[in-house]
Amino acid sequence: METLLNTVAHPIAASVLNPGQMAIWQNAGCASAAANFNLAEAIDIHGEIHLAHFLGAMQTVANETEAARLQMLLTEHGPRQLVAASFTGELPYLDFSRDRDPAAAAEAWMRADVSRARNLIQDRLWITALLRITCDHYIFYQRSHRILPDSAGHGRIACRLAEIYSALTSNNAVAQAGKMPTAITPPVFRQRQRWPGETLTAS
Repeated sequence: METLLNTVAHPIAASVLNPGQMAIWQNAGCASAAANFNLAEAIDIHGEIHLAHFLGAMQTVANETEAARLQMLLTEHGPRQLVAASFTGELPYLDFSRDRDPAAAAEAWMRADVSRARNLIQDRLWITALLRITCDHYIFYQRSHRILPDSAGHGRIACRLAEIYSALTSNNAVAQAGKMPTAITPPVFRQRQRWPGETLTAS
């Protein structure tokens, strides 16, 4: 991680990093510029989707997920983390269906994203995106930095997304976060591959 010399005042709402996060912070500070602490997952979605509902579900999940709203700060007292009230980042929807090889183009985009090292202070440490391959084939992509807390668990987020999307498409009320069943396996979601930042070999 590229070290920033300028520090900021300690916001009242900011909290200290836990021991695991502090270890990653220190490792990132000593690592080379090319060091990669990303984790990513791609999930195939087979079948047509309601795009507005799916993107709305992604926005709801982002607002519910503390890790998605977390910002790292370098304060006069050392590194701190601050959780924003709402998610203000982008949730990309990328249509590769007109590319000569849509699947290869989507794969290249995901590999480029997970391969790029992130600055803990300047960059967005969590992202989720929807990639369109064909009219009935999409990929739900997630990438997060290892310093984020357990709430960035990709499996948990995918399950919550599936629940919200199912509720929206069925015109049902969306259950509160944390009230969903512990295991949801929507038939349209198929796990594709997980990528630690150090290796991009598909499983």
